[in-house]
Amino acid sequence: MGVSYISELVTAKEMELVGNICVMLTIILLTTMVVSVLVSRLVTNPVQRLIRAMEEFEKDAAGYVYQPVEGTTEIEALVTVLRAHGKKNPETDEAGTSGRDFPCAKRS
Repeated sequence: MGVSYISELVTAKEMELVGNICVMLTIILLTTMVVSVLVSRLVTNPVQRLIRAMEEFEKDAAGYVYQPVEGTTEIEALVTVLRAHGKKNPETDEAGTSGRDFPCAKRS
């Protein structure tokens, strides 16, 4: 009678453990699904907007006219002033700047 009682207790604990594992796996699965949906929406929405914008651009690609970014002229003027201000010896460019420092500046 004692062995049967212990066996029943072990079987009950095993069933409880299996039930708990099933519940945990279900919670993990549901959480993963919710997170996947949220992440996919975060990625998909901007990509869909980009696709729509490119489709609209392609419809009028023949009539596209490049509009330079504003402020480019001011940046080039600033680079020219900074390069002129920093140079001690224009031939060796010892204390001044090199073209690597201001890649957008035109080299003379």
